[in-house]
Amino acid sequence: MATGEEANTYFSLAHIQRTCALVHEPVLLLDPCHKIVFCNAAFMRLFGFAVNPEGLFLTEAFSLTHKNESAFLGGAAYPAPRLVHMLTTVVPPASCMFALGAPGKKERYVCTVTPAALGQGGLFSFVLLMHASTFNLGSEMQPQVSRELDVLRRERALLLLENAEKTAVAQALRRAEARYRDIFDNASEGIFQWTPQCTLSWSNGTFAHMLGFETVNSLLAHFAQRPFAFIASPEQEQEFMLTLEQQGALTDFECLIQHQEEAEIWANINARRVPGPDGSTAYYEAFIENITTRKNVEARLLFQAFHDPLTGLANRALFTDRLNMTLRRAMRQKNISFSVCFLDLDKFKRINDTYGHKAGDIVLQHAAAALLSCVRDSDTVARFGGDEFGIILDNTTSTYMVNEIVGRIHIALCQPVTISLEKSGGAEAIVSVGASLGLVHSAELYDSVDAILSDADTAMYAAKASAESSIQFFSPAIDASVKKRSRLEEELRSAFDEHRLFLEYQPVITDDQPEPVVLEALVRWNSEHGILYPEDTLQSIQEFSLETELSLHVWELACMQVAEWQVTAQKPFIVQVNMHANQLLDTHITDTLQLLRQKHGASARHLRIEVKELGLLRLAGKGKQAQRLLAALPFGLVLDDMNEILSSEKHLDTVPFAAVKIPLWHITENDYTPFVQHMLHSLFILGANLGIPFVAVGVENNTQLTLLRAAGCRAFQGFSFSHPLPAQKAFALLL
Repeated sequence: MATGEEANTYFSLAHIQRTCALVHEPVLLLDPCHKIVFCNAAFMRLFGFAVNPEGLFLTEAFSLTHKNESAFLGGAAYPAPRLVHMLTTVVPPASCMFALGAPGKKERYVCTVTPAALGQGGLFSFVLLMHASTFNLGSEMQPQVSRELDVLRRERALLLLENAEKTAVAQALRRAEARYRDIFDNASEGIFQWTPQCTLSWSNGTFAHMLGFETVNSLLAHFAQRPFAFIASPEQEQEFMLTLEQQGALTDFECLIQHQEEAEIWANINARRVPGPDGSTAYYEAFIENITTRKNVEARLLFQAFHDPLTGLANRALFTDRLNMTLRRAMRQKNISFSVCFLDLDKFKRINDTYGHKAGDIVLQHAAAALLSCVRDSDTVARFGGDEFGIILDNTTSTYMVNEIVGRIHIALCQPVTISLEKSGGAEAIVSVGASLGLVHSAELYDSVDAILSDADTAMYAAKASAESSIQFFSPAIDASVKKRSRLEEELRSAFDEHRLFLEYQPVITDDQPEPVVLEALVRWNSEHGILYPEDTLQSIQEFSLETELSLHVWELACMQVAEWQVTAQKPFIVQVNMHANQLLDTHITDTLQLLRQKHGASARHLRIEVKELGLLRLAGKGKQAQRLLAALPFGLVLDDMNEILSSEKHLDTVPFAAVKIPLWHITENDYTPFVQHMLHSLFILGANLGIPFVAVGVENNTQLTLLRAAGCRAFQGFSFSHPLPAQKAFALLL
């Protein structure tokens, strides 16, 4: 019960209803508008209400129930309007006495009105009627006794209300305590308390289970005198206690804690000192969270950020960071030196293309394991991507030591590797890769990581350019050579965009059928050093992986020229473009060939593709599917450079070649023995029987021409007839 300025009681309607069930006297509760909010059964019996008047205004309730209330209440001394008037007009607290009953048998009642606040707004009136029949109306003491009785009964009623409220509050407190205890016991965080004397005093079940204890009591007993013994590190235990004592609170303290089963878990602890009324420490409490999952995820993400997922080696970022630390240490301590090695697997691309990516992954994993087995624990091995690796050889005291480690690496990487073939039903293949290694030593010459990485990269590319599986130390001469090659690569790549590539055309001369005119398109490069031919830059083109880009560029130039010639040419003609057979098996490339032809409007009947024989021989292991792909091409095919005659024959009846070229550059006049003559004669008869023209390529003089004609050759190409011609002169052959 609470006290206010206008009301000395604060009740809820539910409290009054429960309390008045214990009160035998009539009780009435009026709202600020004098509407009956509540009345008990004693009140209804006293005034003869057959129906509960709750919800009716006071005057309305009495007027409907007692038509002659004045007679019912009896006598002029205590007329009925007096009671109703008092209840509707007086300001509590107030009291009066009235008589109720027939004349001569009236019973006296004391009516008290007390203000009450129900928390619903306004001032309510609590009306209590107390029976006073035991006193003599004429007695002189009656007024005083009545007043005393009034006070006593009023205090009794208020006491009952107060006790009921206290009971309700106690029950609410018990329910709240149980609810909050349940919340603490089942919290996802561990919660525990300890005394200033460092005695563990309380814990919830979560903390006990976190440390592997079945019950809280077993936990309290185990850590009774040392509540922080669960912290795995004694140093961190001391840090925890000291910080909490000095600062009074500790937030986000991360540490390893010891589980009963000897498994350490990560935890985050927040703790504070709880002061008592006098300011001294009452107790300490802490909240502990298991963050092992989060720590594992962070560790995994950190590992992924600085390691290669396939091999588990360090990646470029971690390699660079460690190299930076190694360099700074060497700069501080002049007697420390180190070496850096870059390496590239020599045959990896070929293995990856031939056997598939899974086989390539096996080779990379094997290479990583081999590198780790060859270096020391203090060294760092990293994979930069693809088939490139880097190694930091720490504290290399001599060149001999470096050579010894690099020698082990070279031998290990040359060892054969067994791989499973993806589409061969579990079959296996044995491959060998090898590597080209570039090294940087004499670290005292460097003051930046970028310079070391650049020179190591330069040495590696110099090793690749010299020979497969070679080792090269960086030197100024190597640097100059690699820079020259880099400039050549830049010039080659820029030649495509700057339109510095152009075509010349060498005709094929036929004795029997002078038409159509057949022209082989040959690319030329108008470089800063003059006109360069494919044989001058072939090695660089292959090394820079520009074969496909060059082939497509030459094809487009040929399509543009064919589209121009086909409008005004007076003779039928065919332009032949050289490509590798491997390129023709790539559907993306063949689709691009068609798109380029259509883009420039060149007719397919004016175009042929010359396929290198060596390329076809590589395709021999790819089965009939490759042959079907070649046969389905929308362009005529010419077999170029047929050196291996017996190997070529099996292609002649499966791929519809329009012509076959036989190179004769390496055959001099003295080589035309009777055996060679018979062999050539047999070849040309084979071509005639198959209906395929065999073209002799490399005819340089009339003696060769005479001998070839005697052997049955009717198609020729070489300087004896014509050098490659610029487009304008070649077009003159079509008029």
